[in-house]
Amino acid sequence: MARHFKLAFVVLAAMALLLPTSQARDDSGKASPALAERPVAARRLPSAQEIASLENQLGYKFTDTFTLTQALLHPSFGELNNARLSWLGDAVLGMVVSDRLYHCLPSNATTEDLHERRVAEVSRQACAIRAHKMGLDKLLVVGKGYEGQVPTQAMLAGKLLQLL
Repeated sequence: MARHFKLAFVVLAAMALLLPTSQARDDSGKASPALAERPVAARRLPSAQEIASLENQLGYKFTDTFTLTQALLHPSFGELNNARLSWLGDAVLGMVVSDRLYHCLPSNATTEDLHERRVAEVSRQACAIRAHKMGLDKLLVVGKGYEGQVPTQAMLAGKLLQLL
């Protein structure tokens, strides 16, 4: 648990979590062109160099690269189920965002203010924007059935949550 908590702080700092995110315009669930500029291709697992590059960007060295690789797989890849990682990442993100907002917002912020801000910061759209800024769309591993499709916000947001 401490490992996930520490990683969440590193990732959130790297994403500049408390800065406003731009609004995506596609209500169908697909990432806007600004988020997903290219269709995904069925691809191999991330190389050691790609993993090292992501670790450099995050400022965090993964001790379990298998879990990191699993986090980058879309369920269409078929090899591993990473839904549990997404569930855990969602919980960690909510906890860390709550803590950061509690300490960073003015003391006169109401619980309603805190709640609304947390909802905005952990939304699918906000997570998808941050995943794209981190380049996770380039590391997304999908099966052949998704080849040529533009990643959806759900796909990008899921990768971020699974990474946490």
